[in-house]
Amino acid sequence: MWLVGAGWLPADGVSSYRVHQGHERKRRSLLSCTVTAGAGVATSATVSGHVHPVASGRIAVPPFIG
Repeated sequence: MWLVGAGWLPADGVSSYRVHQGHERKRRSLLSCTVTAGAGVATSATVSGHVHPVASGRIAVPPFIG
């Protein structure tokens, strides 16, 4: 996660923060996020909360070749 690499979150341990978004479009959402990092590298991240969905989709990840 770039927040760790950019120095916005600590390089070690678990950090949490909240994201408030959608105010201007009257679709307010509050997300609770955590990032676990070790030696300056994010190792896991979680996002939870309530949103007003406006779209959905799927991402297909091709198999690794090489």
